Amino acid sequence: SDPFVQLTLEPRHEFPELAARETQKHKKDLHPLFDETFEFLVPAEPCRKAGACLLLTVLDYDTLGADDLEGEAFLPLREVPGLSGSEEPGEVPQTRLPLTYPAPNGDPILQLLEGRKGDREAQVFVRLRRHRAKQASQHALRPAP
Repeated sequence: SDPFVQLTLEPRHEFPELAARETQKHKKDLHPLFDETFEFLVPAEPCRKAGACLLLTVLDYDTLGADDLEGEAFLPLREVPGLSGSEEPGEVPQTRLPLTYPAPNGDPILQLLEGRKGDREAQVFVRLRRHRAKQASQHALRPAP
């Protein structure tokens, strides 16, 4: 396993110019520690909005094909120290987040968004979620090494 994490600020319409960041790949490591620092230079206001989050996507690097989805986690940006302006800068506490897999079918929210044919952003979001769900199901079907 050669895991790495992709970091993306969501929703994309709030952070359109921001490219995803990636950690270093940990070659042949089943229990990696991603002890890295990333800075996103963005105004605080969109980070304080409901729904603004850091999407952490854990992938297994694949040299020949598409990287395998291991899971993903969401960190609400409202929970990030320093955004309210009242906290002193300093050591950021370690945070544990559960990894989840996108549900392939039956998600009522995705079905609702899928019905919004005139909303380009909703359609892009649905396609991404469906793609991630497909990645997760293919990974689950793959035999263990």
